[in-house]
Amino acid sequence: MKSKIVSVLLLLCLCLLLVLPSCSSFALYEKFYYDLFDTITVIRGYAKSSSDFEESCNTIYNELQTCHKLFDAYNEYEGINNIFSVNKNAGVSPLTVDGRIIELLEFSKQMYEKTDGALNVAMGAVLELWRDCREKNENKLPYEDELKEAAEHCDINGLVVDKESSSVYLEDRNMSLDMGAIAKGYACDRVTALLPSTKLTAALVNLGGNVMTYGEKPDESGWNIGVNSPLGEGNLFEVECSDLCVITSGDYQRYFVVDGKRYHHIIDPETLYPGSLFCQVTVICENGAMGDALSTALFLTELEKGMEIADLSGAAVVWVATDGTVYKNQRAEELIFAGDEI
Repeated sequence: MKSKIVSVLLLLCLCLLLVLPSCSSFALYEKFYYDLFDTITVIRGYAKSSSDFEESCNTIYNELQTCHKLFDAYNEYEGINNIFSVNKNAGVSPLTVDGRIIELLEFSKQMYEKTDGALNVAMGAVLELWRDCREKNENKLPYEDELKEAAEHCDINGLVVDKESSSVYLEDRNMSLDMGAIAKGYACDRVTALLPSTKLTAALVNLGGNVMTYGEKPDESGWNIGVNSPLGEGNLFEVECSDLCVITSGDYQRYFVVDGKRYHHIIDPETLYPGSLFCQVTVICENGAMGDALSTALFLTELEKGMEIADLSGAAVVWVATDGTVYKNQRAEELIFAGDEI
């Protein structure tokens, strides 16, 4: 899974209660989980009681856990056909899967077209080579010939999604899917759809840097989200959000070092090596899956073309180049505040 580093302004410890003078019937609670998407999940929400908050958290957690299992490319779970199952069945026959997998794969194919291939969930064969080197930490890179061979099995046109039969088929037996660039954002969308049925009047879910906000707080303000500078100089900017997602891709956490050079996890489909244009890209938009996909795709896309993609998608985007220069589109200009340097 790719790492998204967003600094959320967390004001409370676990389940600390704040009673607001103007809205004393609601209080703010907070809870942490450590077993979803290989990251830390934080849920904050306003509820009338701790029991209402716990009940709502259970609803949110259950959906996130289901998505975690469905989109896991490296582990299988009893009774579930997930992405691991699809990969294992490559070149054999179509596999019946949960409708959520169908929905996200169809959307992923759309985003492949919109980003000119920069977002490609069929790059599993290449990404696995880099993942193995990162996790083994043996001070070596993937071999060039192995990368080129793996790249021969990343054609997204070989991904056959049949909505009517709710099945997925990979035509190439050496092809594999990796949903790390989009799954957490989609999971946030699933939570957003559930929140109106919970007992939370407003909520913030931070899924390892994929931040989604729901509703206005009792004082009728939005949620203040701070995004760290990749240069380690505090907040790059802040944004006040209601019913928006804030998603950041960066090169500074999930990486390994070979001969003194750092190699991060965001791999360019063209070069088959880590992207070198930017060190951070933040996307703010209503749709979590789109924001997740764009944060990766725009990290790997030249700025001018990236600006076009961002504007066509209606997203606010802030780029930080490897030399520290900050760029933003007009939508970002309208949304962000603080951080005079941007």
